[in-house]
Amino acid sequence: MSHNKTAVLIALTLGILPIASQAADANFTGPTIGARVSYVDNDVDYSGFLAGRSSSDNDTAFDLSAGYGFNLGKDWVLNVGASYTLNDTDFGTVNYVDGGNQTVTAKLKNHWSLSIEPGYRFAPQWLGFVSLSYHNAEGEYRDSQLGTGTVDTNGFGYGLGLSYAYNRNVEVGVELKQIDFSRETVNLSSGEPEVTQFALRLNYRF
Repeated sequence: MSHNKTAVLIALTLGILPIASQAADANFTGPTIGARVSYVDNDVDYSGFLAGRSSSDNDTAFDLSAGYGFNLGKDWVLNVGASYTLNDTDFGTVNYVDGGNQTVTAKLKNHWSLSIEPGYRFAPQWLGFVSLSYHNAEGEYRDSQLGTGTVDTNGFGYGLGLSYAYNRNVEVGVELKQIDFSRETVNLSSGEPEVTQFALRLNYRF
């Protein structure tokens, strides 16, 4: 190999190595596990027999999550993940009259989600991201006249967030998300749950 070709090869290697090293060691990439605590505002709009009525409640949700972050370039990252809510969350009570005063209460349980989060590193330790997610949960209702039952519901969420890498392994962040669930029919009424959540996130990145 000529000296000129050798010099060019060395120069290219020296130029590529720092970029490759930066991609491999970039914050917000690689496998992660995490926990999240959220303040949630839950609402249900009813139709059918309960048309015109709605119920709402505020609650706290605790989630565990796992995911993986892909480095898409110098400043772009794509995180994909899944989460599971450890506790049930309440949706309040609605009243109606039928042979006396009756009530319907609702809660969400066994709530899990899959998400993608494209993000931009506007500084080495800071990431702004958009969250798009699919959600599935079990809605449990209690009707004082008709008894208790459950219904499966699914929906889609969208939100914005901000993460800070304290170091290569520990990340903290905040996220604001809206989740719109499908309308489900039970007996003579149907309900459409909606969740607004503000979350504090803690991740450990391997």
